[in-house]
Amino acid sequence: HDIEHEIEVSLEAAILKQQSSLRLEGPRGEAAWERIYLRIRAFMLYHYLPHDLSIFGKIQDPAYIVLLFVTLLPVHFLRLTFLFMLLGFIVYPSPPDEFQLINFFLMTKGSQ
Repeated sequence: HDIEHEIEVSLEAAILKQQSSLRLEGPRGEAAWERIYLRIRAFMLYHYLPHDLSIFGKIQDPAYIVLLFVTLLPVHFLRLTFLFMLLGFIVYPSPPDEFQLINFFLMTKGSQ
């Protein structure tokens, strides 16, 4: 019974932690340009580096397919600009999300 109880407690703690992270709100901008930047940032980061989707969930998202296509084009300046913009979205406003930052570095290193 101790093992069953420990598993139940661990699962309950994991579910509560996941539910509390879903309620977290992102940064809010005061000026109009900040709100626009933060909306674009949220769209780009969620659709290109989602925290809650596997590859199978990503390929069903049309926005992900378009963003992926941009990175696959053999136009060097376009790809470099897109990845630099994505890194800027991850880093600002600080502090950067560690999962997205590490995922970004691994993806860019893997695509070299």
